Amino acid sequence: MKDENKTKRQLINDLVELRKQIYRLAESEIQRKQAEESVERLYHQNELVLNAAGEGIFGLDMQGKHTFVNPAAAQMLGYTVNELIGRHSHTLWHYKKADGSSYPVEKCPVYAAYKDGSVHHKDDEVFWRKDGTYFPVAYTSTPIIENKNIVGAVVTFRDITERKQVEEALQKAHQELEEKVKERSAELSKANEELMAKITAHESTQRELQISETKFRQIFDNMSSGVAVYEALSNGEDFIIRDINKSVEKIEKISKGDIIGKSVLEVFPGVKQFGLFEVFQRVWKTGNPEYFPVRFYKDNRISGWKENYTYKLPSGEVVAIYDDVTDRKKAEEALEEREKELQIEAHNLEEANVALKVLLKRRDEDKAELEDNVLLNMKGLVTPYLEKLKMSGLDKSQKAYMTILEASLNQVTSPFLHRLSFSFSNFTPTEIQVANLLKQGKTNKEIGELLNSSSRTIAFHRDNIRKKLGLKNKKTNLKSYLLSLK
Repeated sequence: MKDENKTKRQLINDLVELRKQIYRLAESEIQRKQAEESVERLYHQNELVLNAAGEGIFGLDMQGKHTFVNPAAAQMLGYTVNELIGRHSHTLWHYKKADGSSYPVEKCPVYAAYKDGSVHHKDDEVFWRKDGTYFPVAYTSTPIIENKNIVGAVVTFRDITERKQVEEALQKAHQELEEKVKERSAELSKANEELMAKITAHESTQRELQISETKFRQIFDNMSSGVAVYEALSNGEDFIIRDINKSVEKIEKISKGDIIGKSVLEVFPGVKQFGLFEVFQRVWKTGNPEYFPVRFYKDNRISGWKENYTYKLPSGEVVAIYDDVTDRKKAEEALEEREKELQIEAHNLEEANVALKVLLKRRDEDKAELEDNVLLNMKGLVTPYLEKLKMSGLDKSQKAYMTILEASLNQVTSPFLHRLSFSFSNFTPTEIQVANLLKQGKTNKEIGELLNSSSRTIAFHRDNIRKKLGLKNKKTNLKSYLLSLK
């Protein structure tokens, strides 16, 4: 009987212990499911943030291999995400300066995060694309720290020359994390019979959650664009600020601790007039992301030009990613104003050039007309009388004076004769004289008297002139044609 009672007590004790184990097992299962849901929710939130980022983002492990790359980075560099994931950065990126000089990747400032574990910013480097072209970048290199050890680095960069619209980011990393969660879930479902296996799986999930939180928090905080997370209240009648990154503090000149938990209408009273509050309401109700183009924001504290992109998280929170483009807007306005001034100046200069061309043309015409008049007057009024004087029986002294007079007159009219000769470059000197006298309206007989030649000789020269001018057997008046030549 005593043995039987002892056996019963032992069975009761065993049942009590078994029940305790079952309770612990159930409690662990609940914690595991909660952890998995937290991981899944965090993955979705981080995935959407990174996919919407307009910045290039990539991660490196301690061997220099890419552990994740967002689509914006791949697009800016001319690669696909799959081409970059898992490949060593030495085979893909060789950093070069704009002057063409280069240095090994391991000496690039990006890797400073590996050396001293601090965040590094650079604005004077260039990245080279797959097609061989390069573009200037501003980037931030941040170490990834796990258990006080550096296990890699996260680099965020943006193309300084042109702003990129928000792209999908870290799709590959998200898929890998989903596969890990599925694998871990399969392992946990198989290990439900053993309490220690469940505890191990739970601890593993917690470690992954911590790593993911650390990684994506660093990316979130070091994005150059401002990111704010809002929670809707009263069916979208108000939105409470739940989180912001460091860029928001810098852009809005405000401390995170001063605005978390406050209404967006309180912190940014001009948001309704700005038009962004209606966007928040639509995105929260429909779930469809919206791009809010550049517009001027102003309240009693701050003002400036802002560009926003808004989307909704699976948790129901609304996220706004935005940039302050005031400096760019001012530069564009200044450029437009300068372009208007240059157009006015160009128009004035064009009118001045037209007027100058008219004056120059008129001057050339007046000059040519003056030269022709001088030459015609010389040939018509002076030359005939000189020829007659030469034939009038001059003495030796008079002939000497006549020779000097002819030489002086020829020197005065030589530039005009050169221009005339250039117009009739294939004419003989006599033909040039005949052509000039024809322009003056002289007849063959008058020209013969002036040149001491017969009318038949002048007619012969006249016929040669028509041939050389292509007027043979044509009814064109020779005098009119000669006058039309310049």
